[in-house]
Amino acid sequence: MSETIERPGWERAGVPHRGWTCVNVEDLDEQCFTCEMCKSALVRYLHTMEHPEYSGQLRVGCVCAENMSGDYVGPRLREGELRNAANRRKALLAHKREVAELTKAKRELKREIAAMGSVFKTIRDAATWIEGGEAMLAKPGLRENEREFIGGMVERFENNPWFEPTPRQVGWFVDLCKRFMPVAREDDGG
Repeated sequence: MSETIERPGWERAGVPHRGWTCVNVEDLDEQCFTCEMCKSALVRYLHTMEHPEYSGQLRVGCVCAENMSGDYVGPRLREGELRNAANRRKALLAHKREVAELTKAKRELKREIAAMGSVFKTIRDAATWIEGGEAMLAKPGLRENEREFIGGMVERFENNPWFEPTPRQVGWFVDLCKRFMPVAREDDGG
């Protein structure tokens, strides 16, 4: 039982070489299909060709589609459109992953803020700054610059209760509160 090897379309009798029309182009996402005309090129973008004197269709690569149709621009343009669409899909998926990661980080930040409880909710309240600052000043372990910062903020609020701290000052105060005045979390039962 001998196995017959199918000859390329360029060498087969009854297969026209010119006058073909491209009826479809599809993206296979990888080079996994062998061109039916030359039998040598692995194809990712598959051009489906028809000819009035040939029964059926041939699925070929870009170069064979150019030679078969006599159009040396169209197949590359159609392939380029598919390539651009694939790149846009890839970029969109990457963007969606990035948005999902940012959303996850935002949720984690919200959980952390909620866990701080009343310290964060009332951080801009002058009484909280004065009370919290005085309580922290009484605790051991403060560095000199932290002691100066807290003392200065307490003094500012005592002199002007409408004083508006900067985001950096709020952030530092919150960090110090976390370190020296741990807040009982709701899920801890405290």
